[in-house]
Amino acid sequence: AERALIALLREATVAQRGSRMLALSATVKELSLRAVARANPGDSEQEVRLKWAELHYGKDLADRVRAYLAARSCNDDKSAYPSRMSESIAIEGQEEHRDDG
Repeated sequence: AERALIALLREATVAQRGSRMLALSATVKELSLRAVARANPGDSEQEVRLKWAELHYGKDLADRVRAYLAARSCNDDKSAYPSRMSESIAIEGQEEHRDDG
């Protein structure tokens, strides 16, 4: 079975292999989020995501996101921020909002 799977992967195009890799990565991420949620049944979805981020990206980043969210909740002009920024930072770790003005 393993040899057959390896043969299929070798025959796949780069796009097909990339697509499979992205799907597998998304599945692993979702399963790990569920594990954090099960371990913390009383936590909100936001707190589960922050704990997940802490596990994967470190306490410093998670604390920075928490501070950002706290500041954002105190700010009346929420339209100045992207609507899903906290999830982007906490889950993907790839986007960061900077206020240069």
